[in-house]
Amino acid sequence: MASPLSDIPFYFNPTYLADGRVQIESPQHLCVYLINQSSIDTVKKTLNFFTIISNVCLVKGRELHIDFSKLQFFSAAASVLLFAEITRVQLVTNNHDVITFTLPESGPVLRLFRNSGLNKAISAGADRKLNSLFNDNNPYQSGKDPNKFLIPAIMHLNDQGLEWSRPQSRIISKGIQEAMLNVLHHAYENIPDNKSGIGQRWWQLSLLDKEEKTVTFIIYDKGMSIPKSIAEKLPANISTDAEAIEFAFQKGVTRCINEPTRGKGSEDIKDVTTVKDNSKLLVYSGNGMYYIDREGGETLKLTLPANINGTMIEWLIPYE
Repeated sequence: MASPLSDIPFYFNPTYLADGRVQIESPQHLCVYLINQSSIDTVKKTLNFFTIISNVCLVKGRELHIDFSKLQFFSAAASVLLFAEITRVQLVTNNHDVITFTLPESGPVLRLFRNSGLNKAISAGADRKLNSLFNDNNPYQSGKDPNKFLIPAIMHLNDQGLEWSRPQSRIISKGIQEAMLNVLHHAYENIPDNKSGIGQRWWQLSLLDKEEKTVTFIIYDKGMSIPKSIAEKLPANISTDAEAIEFAFQKGVTRCINEPTRGKGSEDIKDVTTVKDNSKLLVYSGNGMYYIDREGGETLKLTLPANINGTMIEWLIPYE
């Protein structure tokens, strides 16, 4: 039988600790944003890093220690994926200490780790910890009930500094609600709760970036991905996951083949970008990325260097 270390790329410096745990080092940069050609390697290492976490704990059945000591930067989106990967393992194994970690040595990164709420979000625990995150109004949340999480999410965005009118609030609420409902209705289709181990769960983050003067809301699920969910509806000329995401976000497109009145939800998700000038929407699913800049009229379709293993939607909304 192959060693658990044999499947881990050398750049994660895999090793065994004295207590038998597998240890890996995180990349110095955890980021999934494809900004330019030089970012491809960073994105690939980041996504592979998250896959390895599940592989070691859920496939190999080993406990894991993650060394974040050399971490120099983590993006908002990457932090949500990290939160999802670690809490998923905790929930599936029902082992609160299945993953331990060493904190970053860089002062600014360590402060961000703690002040953002990420440190608590990925700490030991499972359901009780997630309930504590909700009760403490932590920016990182995970749930399965839109009725429980929608209003707190909106209120948290408001608390972060985003001011809006009542009509604008309705638009944002509809977009976030639609993203949550998509998880329940589509993401885990044909994946029974007892198979996924997590039910129809998503992970989310609301974040104020004072430097960029934006409020970010991210929602991520570990489901089947948009391209797979609408595979039977895709035209023959669509060959990439990014093109499939763009197609799915056209008005009237739905995976419900016999329900032609469905398919308006993607418009609700896109409409959030109309609330404030210069708002942006990022959708990652499977191996694809789809980007919308409503103000600039720009759209972008890119192929990821590794699979994101689910779907992530991110809105960036200026707060000034």
